[in-house]
Amino acid sequence: MQSLAKSTRNAATLDTDALIQYIIDRHHQRERLILTQLEDTILQACEKYPNNALLLSFYQKFIGVHQELLNHFELEEHDLYPKILHGEKVEWEKLTQEHIALVNSVQQLSELLTRIKQENNKISSDLVRKMVENFENFTIDVHHHMFLENMVLFKR
Repeated sequence: MQSLAKSTRNAATLDTDALIQYIIDRHHQRERLILTQLEDTILQACEKYPNNALLLSFYQKFIGVHQELLNHFELEEHDLYPKILHGEKVEWEKLTQEHIALVNSVQQLSELLTRIKQENNKISSDLVRKMVENFENFTIDVHHHMFLENMVLFKR
């Protein structure tokens, strides 16, 4: 399988139609799947450790970010991308600000997860490992996704 970095480099050379389809097929779908897997793992941990305030805080923040991303994907797929393809006016500054806000939210989740890892002895190491693995996969994918949008698609 082609590495994500190489795949991203190749995607950056696609025409606009193909790039948008690549972002939807590769990133939106993958991130939806990873977020669902991550939510399942977090819920397992919350059920097993209902009194862990840090874990509950992570879950609450995660739910907000998850919904924010799903709404963002819908907006891109049903409004932004069609406008780009039809040469209509797009509010680039607003989109860039949304991306910055999403990156900040992901960073906050990352910081909470780091604290959970540090308190690893209070939560099953298998659950923590699974949360960390899913979250790391998600953050890597998001960074490539946003690079393709901010630095390639939005610059066209």
